[in-house]
Amino acid sequence: MSATPWKCCGAEYPRREIVFFAQVAAIFAVLVASVYNLTVGVERSDRELWIALLSSALGYMLPNPALGPRRVTATLAAAP
Repeated sequence: MSATPWKCCGAEYPRREIVFFAQVAAIFAVLVASVYNLTVGVERSDRELWIALLSSALGYMLPNPALGPRRVTATLAAAP
């Protein structure tokens, strides 16, 4: 994705930030719609769709765990 700013209404806006906030807003809307439809009580066949959308949106929003180099704390570094 390019770092060029987007021009709108005579001002420049950072493209990456606009795209990020648009994605977060869209996923938030999916989360709200899914929870609403699950709590209101949709038909049994539609319930699976809303559960799948809810779990997919949560999986997208939550950070994925990473196995990286372990940090050595000061107490472990001082141990012989």
